[in-house]
Amino acid sequence: MICELCGNEAPRLSATLIEESILQVCSRCSHYGVRQGRPGGSIKAEDGDSVEERLEKRERRQKGRDIYTKITNELVSDYDYKIRQGRQKMGLNQKKLARLIQEKQSIIAKLETKSMRPDDRLVKKLESTLGIKLTENVEISTEKRRTASAGLTIADMIMMQMNGKKK
Repeated sequence: MICELCGNEAPRLSATLIEESILQVCSRCSHYGVRQGRPGGSIKAEDGDSVEERLEKRERRQKGRDIYTKITNELVSDYDYKIRQGRQKMGLNQKKLARLIQEKQSIIAKLETKSMRPDDRLVKKLESTLGIKLTENVEISTEKRRTASAGLTIADMIMMQMNGKKK
């Protein structure tokens, strides 16, 4: 097992309160805090999650997430036209449609003039009531992000400039 304080391998770890955090530490690091838990206070490898598992979980939690990886549907650009067409096909005026989906008539008017963008909840209401599709599948590009090291360096620019003068 790995000590959460020093990172060294240890056959036994003990739950120790250090700086208001309970850490699983080896015998060499336990003097930095106050032992916690059951008598003896030590934890063997087979008890609960291993340190490695907990460190992996913590790393996954702290890892930044790319918010664009989960987007699959996006609002169509002509949503105003589709809402108006759907409403007219059903023979409804704006007021009746608003009553049907339990919204204000002014919301319908704003949607049909594109002065308001509907949220997901409203999109679902309109799609189910009017029998239309207001979202479309968007293909997610898996473009690799550039890192700082992937760009041009000053040395690259000097070399390019020197090669340009030789010709």
